[in-house]
Amino acid sequence: MATQTISDSLPLRVAKQISSHPFAPVSSAEIKESASHIKAQWPTNTNLHFKTITLFEPAKAEAVPFLEAEAAGHALPHIDRRVFVTYYLRRTNQFHEAVVNLTQQVVEYNVRLGANMHAPGDGDEIFEIERVCLEDPGVQAEIAKLQLPEGSKIVIDPWIYGADGVEDDERMWQTFMYMRDPAHADDPDSNHYAIPLSISPVVDSSKMEVIRIDHMPTGKDNTIKKTQPWKPKAGNEYISDFLELRTDLKPLNVVQPEGTSFNVSQQGTSHVIDWQKWSFRVGFNLREGMVLYNVKYSGRDLFYRLSLSDMNIPYADPRHPFHKKSAFDLGDAGAGIMANDLKLGCDCLGSIHYLSAVLNDDKGEPLDMPNVVCVHEQDAGIGWKHTNYRTGRAAIARSRELVLQSIITVANYEYILAFMFNQAGELTYEVRATGILSTQPIDDGIEVPWGTIVHPGVLAAHHQHIFSLRVDPMIDGHANRLVYDEAHAMPRSDFNPHGTGYTVKETLVEQSAGLDLDFDVNRTFKIQNAAVRNPVNGKPVAYKIHAPPFQKMISDKESFNYKRAEFADRNIYAVKYRDDELFSGGKYTNQSRGGTGVRSWAERKENILDDDLVVFVQFGINHVPRIEDFPVMPCEILKVAFKPVNFFDKNPAIDVPPSTQDFNKSTLVSEQHKQPSVEGKVEANGCVSCEAPSSKFNCVGPMWSPSLLLFLLQCIEYSIATARHHDDFKPTPPGTRQPVPSLYLRRYSEQTFIGTHNAPAIRTAENNWSLSGNQHFNISVQLNAGIRLLQAQGHRPNSSSDEIRLCLFNCALMDGGDLDSYLLTVKDFLDANSKEVVTLLFVNAGVDLRYWMRAYRNAGLDLMSYTPPLHLRYGNMRIADWPTIAQMVATNQRLVTFVSSGANEAIAPYLLLEWRYLFETNFGIEAPNQYDCRPARPRWEPPWYVPDRLSLVNHFLYAKFLGFRDPNGSYASTTNAAGFHFGELSEHGVRCRGLYERRPNFLLVDFFNEGDVFAVEKGLNAH
Repeated sequence: MATQTISDSLPLRVAKQISSHPFAPVSSAEIKESASHIKAQWPTNTNLHFKTITLFEPAKAEAVPFLEAEAAGHALPHIDRRVFVTYYLRRTNQFHEAVVNLTQQVVEYNVRLGANMHAPGDGDEIFEIERVCLEDPGVQAEIAKLQLPEGSKIVIDPWIYGADGVEDDERMWQTFMYMRDPAHADDPDSNHYAIPLSISPVVDSSKMEVIRIDHMPTGKDNTIKKTQPWKPKAGNEYISDFLELRTDLKPLNVVQPEGTSFNVSQQGTSHVIDWQKWSFRVGFNLREGMVLYNVKYSGRDLFYRLSLSDMNIPYADPRHPFHKKSAFDLGDAGAGIMANDLKLGCDCLGSIHYLSAVLNDDKGEPLDMPNVVCVHEQDAGIGWKHTNYRTGRAAIARSRELVLQSIITVANYEYILAFMFNQAGELTYEVRATGILSTQPIDDGIEVPWGTIVHPGVLAAHHQHIFSLRVDPMIDGHANRLVYDEAHAMPRSDFNPHGTGYTVKETLVEQSAGLDLDFDVNRTFKIQNAAVRNPVNGKPVAYKIHAPPFQKMISDKESFNYKRAEFADRNIYAVKYRDDELFSGGKYTNQSRGGTGVRSWAERKENILDDDLVVFVQFGINHVPRIEDFPVMPCEILKVAFKPVNFFDKNPAIDVPPSTQDFNKSTLVSEQHKQPSVEGKVEANGCVSCEAPSSKFNCVGPMWSPSLLLFLLQCIEYSIATARHHDDFKPTPPGTRQPVPSLYLRRYSEQTFIGTHNAPAIRTAENNWSLSGNQHFNISVQLNAGIRLLQAQGHRPNSSSDEIRLCLFNCALMDGGDLDSYLLTVKDFLDANSKEVVTLLFVNAGVDLRYWMRAYRNAGLDLMSYTPPLHLRYGNMRIADWPTIAQMVATNQRLVTFVSSGANEAIAPYLLLEWRYLFETNFGIEAPNQYDCRPARPRWEPPWYVPDRLSLVNHFLYAKFLGFRDPNGSYASTTNAAGFHFGELSEHGVRCRGLYERRPNFLLVDFFNEGDVFAVEKGLNAH
């Protein structure tokens, strides 16, 4: 039998050592362990229906000292690990909540809740309700009266029953019935919402039986008609299989050639994200989905906790049973459990990092939720700009945003939920509402004022979407206050004779309250810290709240809709912090009666001035459906923003690098598709090639060449190449390097390797010594000579190609062959040299990860590739964590691969994102005195990241001919010399060793056979 408290007579338990972060979501093991503790409270074989097994967050009084010690690097105070559990005795209304202390191995709290307390629905319950309805004899009899076409398929949509105070004490579901288009009856993706039926069974889910069958009114009033034979209606499909799609849309690719600017550190079940001075921890739970903790900018405290607290969708149709349609999608279902498995290239674009989660099923077992959050960057237009009209010089920086996005599907509706951060210290919460309208049948030739006919026989009722965002601030500390500003006109006077002046009045909110925006006076709410003043103007530091206008709860104050949705009547609620008050609609919204949410908390009139304050921000839309919203509505976008006010001493984005063409690589559309007026053919990749009459090589002009003159200049450049490499020119052949056993016991990260820049780009007599070539010998010769890093670029020649070719920018300019052959050559070398380790580095922008994985599998290199242990992935690898060469040889993980973008270590853990594991120095050098050792890429990381990353020193020289930059082969013997003059390889390597206080890991060179690169390698490895 369940007990409320733990008796003092219980046997002594030894505390369990748990290393999880206090805000880390529960793990699979913790879910199982918690369920086991609860089951042990009941007689053997008691059948429990688990609803929630989630983190019981520590009290703020415990958590804040932990976070402060964590930030200071001090010893961390102990916090017991607790789990919150809700469950039923299956097939009963006996609903319980409990707290399990996993550290002490005890159930601290376990009680049965009172009447009108009901848990949210879950997937297993919903599917069982659908089955019960379709198998019920009464329902089958009603369906028979419809005389549907043979083979018709009925679909059931179970809805939380709602509340009206009439026979709603038991746990019930109101279901709505639909039919698939008979033309697509066997396709489960056919849009059943286009054919609603008037039958509405009601299910008692504690007994799992249909207790009555409602019939919905289909006219202008409450009149209920007997079930009549169905009149055929056309379907309205949204799946592309059934549609004729437009054909004139061209690809728009989001490419980050150097990788992402954010870093995600996985710590158990929790993730810490750092990006552009922002840092925060991400959690995920069944009800709220994404939760952000400990949000900071430049190390300064901003928010202790941020989450979507609740949402309510009340419908406008006043007739039974529609009057009870008032969904609380978080409290009745859950943003976490309804989260989509996001797909690459579909839900989020660009270079994506996914966060996965684990929740629980109804049996108390872990439920894996892959890819529930995508993390990516996006361009947000111009961040700031000014043009000095006197000089004509423009200063401009584009704005970049970091986006954390989750998408939930709640039956018919989708919500795209995103936290967005920018470089100006601003944080935005965005909701995009899409999906399918909840539909009901309507008779032909009828209109009603509470809905819109969106398809013949289909009514979509008006409804509201009201969201509540919980904001737990810590603006430079936890003692905060809420104020609001209003702009008021100054009265006419001698001082304001023209009536143009106005002032801003600030008002303190001293007690918990519900408050509203007032756009007539531009009322703006700010969260301030009065104890911290801006050094420039002396004003309190603050963040202001930008919330969009919306019509608050329309249902009257005596309605159950109003009573239940306690947050929906005010733009702002401000209350004093309490540990257990997270959900503005109350802890349990299913069939709730009100009285347990934020309106009730605000009525306590507690002091919130310079105290631990919590703000609930409401926003939403009154959705009056349009025909254009069907069959799937375009996204309706809502945003709430938090912006610094007197928090910084200047624009915090002023240090964002200026926007330049070199960085952005834009093209002119008018020129991109214009062919030069010369003989030639347009290649599949959009380039033009012309055959030079007196040589074998192709002179290639990109489509953006602005004139015939420029195109001809490019051809002249290739003529220079043939002139520089006369007929008797022969590159110096390299020797064959023997293994160095003394280096086997040294870590991979503790020695220097010579690498070849653009290894497959070969400058040979066969291509008339093409200036685009960086080497003289193929990779087989390179490997046998001692090269242990091969760098290359991989591209798909065109959007329809399934192969990757090793090209320089485009495959007409220099094609180094296909990736499969390249990898097979590497595999042959590794097979023939069992004690050698090789590193590959690919610039792979815009090429789907699947193509790389397939090539590695085909070559058999996936099994020979080094894979970091799980706890060291995602950028957690440090110099001392790398294995020795001997260890890599012993495990036959002798190939290390870095890619510049698109890595997903959860799918392909052997394809390592370059910027998580190493940094590069500058490149594009045209003078010997320009070589640097400081990190140049990734651009987001400052020099103090040097000790934790491998280093790649770019050491190759370019020469310019008529404005074009090509590898400088004529100077290679000096560039690669083992000397100590500026520009020589040995001097550069030794200088970098001094800066890093360890060996540089890779020296990347052109024309490795010139000079004495292996003498430099030997010298660096000897000390």
